[in-house]
Order: sequence, then structure tokens, then C-alpha cells
Amino acid sequence: MPYLPNLPLEVQGKVERLAECRKQIANLESQLMQIKNERDQLEEELFGYRVDAKKEGPEVVRGQIMVATTSMNVQNLPNEMLILIFEYFLAINHRLIRRLLLVCKHWNHIVMQSPRLWGRVQLLPLDYEYRYPFESLLPYVEACLQRSQSVLLDIELDYVLLLTREEYIRNKVLATICEISNDEPNVIDQVYNLNCDFASPEYDAYFDQTMKELSILIGPMGAHMEKWRSLRLRIPWQD
Repeated sequence: MPYLPNLPLEVQGKVERLAECRKQIANLESQLMQIKNERDQLEEELFGYRVDAKKEGPEVVRGQIMVATTSMNVQNLPNEMLILIFEYFLAINHRLIRRLLLVCKHWNHIVMQSPRLWGRVQLLPLDYEYRYPFESLLPYVEACLQRSQSVLLDIELDYVLLLTREEYIRNKVLATICEISNDEPNVIDQVYNLNCDFASPEYDAYFDQTMKELSILIGPMGAHMEKWRSLRLRIPWQD
């Protein structure tokens, strides 16, 4: 849901916290669904041991032959099953694919040799990345383009929280002044009347990095766009 531009720093923080809450809720809902599925499976396996279970034979439960169940090490799962688990893990934040590469050599090999796992590019420059412009996403974009091979790409560009230079500087000024002033309402009014459209090497470095990521994703003369299967674009709302 878009919000008004030029929000006070405190309100902007609440907007970002709301987005984080929604992500956490989505994660919890996914975990809850997984636990429910596990519960249903356990109930199915234990049905024959219930007091009220009507058995059709000593080895039959709901028309199925009972088999002994043993625990299985995740490393012994078939590669295809591991890939499905990885896709589930990457559903919300595809950039976490780099974590899978660091778990073990076996997982690294599976991920690196599975083009479909690289069939997404997700660029979501949040506010914290302004403070860490050295965290480039260029290697991530380049890896997705290369490792996806013939698999078409689903592109997600979410720039809702992308600020203009003036908005960024104004927020920084407001945050600094509010730390040393108790007259917050009056300070906010004065800051919003300031002309904050001046040079900011910190902002410029981040914005240039964002443009480089898009340039790599698009390719020379749009060469990489033929690999795009879909595009989801969100931009800041303006009056």
C-alpha cells in the first residue's frame, strides 16, 4: 500500500516496521502450514494405534500397508526434493540463495547446477542500504543471468522506499536535529521548509550502484531483456 511522500522520519520508520511485520507474519504462516502438514502426516501414521481405530487386518491402516518409518538425514534426500525445499526457502527473499551456497559442498553443487533456482532477480533497495553502499548486488545479478542458462527470468524491482536526494538529505538532517532538540514539532516544520537539494556523495554512490545493477540486468542495448519472462515493478508514489 503506497503512502504519502516526504513522511516524517518517525512515520517512515513505522512504515518500514509495518513492512517487516508483514514479512514476519508471512513467514509464521508458512511455518504454521508446515507444522499442520506434519501433524496430519503423524496422525495418518499413528491412526492404526488409536484405541478407536477400526483395523481391517494386522498390517492394514486405511487401506494401506503399514511400513516401518525411519528418520532420514537431509543430506540423503533426492536432489529434486532438495531443490523443491530450496525454492520454498527462497520464495520471499531470493537473494538468500547465497546462504545456500555456504552450507556445504553438496548443497553448493546442487544450487550451482540447478538453473531454475537462478530464474529470479529480486532487487529491493531498502533504506538501510543507503548506509551501506558497499553492499553491491552486482554479483547477485550477474550470477542469476549466467546460472539461469536457458531458464527465463522473473524480475522483481521494488523501489517503493527509494528516496530522492532531497528526501534522503532532509531525513538525515531531521534525524540529527531531533537527537539534540526537544522542540520536535517546531523542528520538523523548519526542516521541511529547508532546501535540501544539494550534493551528497553517500546518496550518489548508492544511486549510481542501483543504476549499475539495472544496467547489468538490462544488458547492452537491452540484450538481456529477451531472457525476461515477467516483470513486477513497484515505484514510489508521488502526487
